[in-house]
Amino acid sequence: MNRVNLGLKQKLIIIFLIVNVIPVIFLTSTAYLQMMSLGILLREKAVNDSTNALNEGSRENLERMTVDTARHVAEFLYKRDQDLMLLADLPRSVDAFKRFSDNLQSRITIQKEWVLSDDGMSWVEKKPYETAPNDAVSTNQENNDIMYGASFRSRSPEFFDDYKEFRPLYDEITYIDLYGNELIKYQNPKTTKIHYPMKPSRANISNTDNTYIRAENYFTELQKLKAGEIYVSDVIGAYVGTNYVGMYTPGVLKNVPSTHPNHEELKEIANLPNEDFYSVAKMQAFSGFENPIGQRFEGIIRWGTPIFERGEKVGYVTMALDHIHLMEFVDYLDPMLGRYTILPTPQTGNYAFIWDYQCRSICHPGIIPL
Repeated sequence: MNRVNLGLKQKLIIIFLIVNVIPVIFLTSTAYLQMMSLGILLREKAVNDSTNALNEGSRENLERMTVDTARHVAEFLYKRDQDLMLLADLPRSVDAFKRFSDNLQSRITIQKEWVLSDDGMSWVEKKPYETAPNDAVSTNQENNDIMYGASFRSRSPEFFDDYKEFRPLYDEITYIDLYGNELIKYQNPKTTKIHYPMKPSRANISNTDNTYIRAENYFTELQKLKAGEIYVSDVIGAYVGTNYVGMYTPGVLKNVPSTHPNHEELKEIANLPNEDFYSVAKMQAFSGFENPIGQRFEGIIRWGTPIFERGEKVGYVTMALDHIHLMEFVDYLDPMLGRYTILPTPQTGNYAFIWDYQCRSICHPGIIPL
């Protein structure tokens, strides 16, 4: 400073700047950088916390939907136990069995007509259901008040009524003697069984060949029962397969990789005229939106209990639940905003299914791997 001939005043100013202003600038810059870094850190944490909260909320909603559905299925099955006990107390006659079957019905979803899209890449409903807009206002004004950015929403009527029909719960009701002979058999004519109908004539069911799709062995199990005990079978039904898993349309099958084991067969099917292609698609397994005209799984669940008179066992009553009523619980659930769907959607994975006690899938929107 002496060399540049600075006066005392200038020297004091320079010293003040060095001692006071520069540290302040440094501290301010440091604080600013720390604040920016903290802001970024807090923003990332807020985003992560919000994402985790949303994921947690979605998981909770899915688990709640799963548990509620499982409870509904359990309640439905317990009611079938009650039906069986009622059946055991009825007069053993075709007329009584007919009245029992005709009065026990439940609604199932009836599929409308589906056709190939114009580009042959997907399936579309020929006459789609038009949903009314959700613009209704509640008559209770409090329901329309917005709180924390949201309010109750009024929803238009779902598609249920247009797609629902009553069908009998039980395909077949029988009374069997102690030797396995069917003494009384009533089969409901409104059954959904098409490809694998039940045998109409009475037979001795101790022979497995005389049971549904020659796969039941319930007579052996019935013989083990005591008064008041109930036998419930596994799901019984013929496996329905397909030569291609995925969207079953000409546009998709034309581009099947050459490594696919059915490559040549699928290429031929893809080049068929539409009418012939429909015939082939109907022979494959139903798989929701991927193949809505395919063959559905047709199964039953058999209930049975012994009949006693004056302390002596005289026979058994059985009833075969149509498996489609079990499928109804899970086939049309959707965890997305739509809540329900007119067909299962295997391609999105947004579907529910049921496993039995041996970890076998017994309700699934596509192929049933029994």
